[in-house]
Amino acid sequence: MKRQPYFLLCITIYLLAGCDAMETHKFKSYVTTYFELNTFSLLQTSSGNIEIIDRSSGSYSWNSKGTEKRTYDDLCEKNGDTSYNKKLSFIGAPDEPRSFSVQTINKIEVISNADWDADHPAGALLNDITILLSMSPYKYIRSGYKNEFDWANDVPDAYRLEESTQHLERGVDIETKHPVYGYLSELNEDDFSLMGVGSSQLGWLVFENKPTLTTQHEVTVSLYLDNGKKISAQLTINFN
Repeated sequence: MKRQPYFLLCITIYLLAGCDAMETHKFKSYVTTYFELNTFSLLQTSSGNIEIIDRSSGSYSWNSKGTEKRTYDDLCEKNGDTSYNKKLSFIGAPDEPRSFSVQTINKIEVISNADWDADHPAGALLNDITILLSMSPYKYIRSGYKNEFDWANDVPDAYRLEESTQHLERGVDIETKHPVYGYLSELNEDDFSLMGVGSSQLGWLVFENKPTLTTQHEVTVSLYLDNGKKISAQLTINFN
């Protein structure tokens, strides 16, 4: 009878685990999954900025088989991500899927269908007044998994322009991801390498100057990819 509480505890733990056993795997690469970047959507945040959300399908992962696994290995080789060699324990799948796009973004363009201000008529690029906020483990990987970033104490002031970024310092393995930020007119392919905040979030776009000529704008964001493709999404925003 004395063993009954312990027996019940074991049964409870087993049921909560969903009958799945804890698994430990040694990961050769930091990135666990690559996805095909082929479509995305835009969402207006509570701060009035734009969140870029990946809506893609198709991926290559550490546990893929056959051709998909060879593609994953080739991508890890391409990004110099082949000597991470760390053990992670998990049930079902790692807690933090480190998912990044197969394609590298060459550039991002933002335009509006309405007059923004005297310097930005309808159809003109807004890149010089649009700030990208994101993150990437590219510098961490390229440093041999040594160069980390202190999000608790060194977060750039630009991230305070978007309320959603305030949770970043509490993210899993957040120190392995470095800030990616700046005016779109000044960023390039190196800045966009392995860019992404989460498994389905590419980053945020912040307008430095609000429109002065028109209050309602259909904003179009276009991503130019290194495979030669251009993908776009639209969002209507009322600046009141």
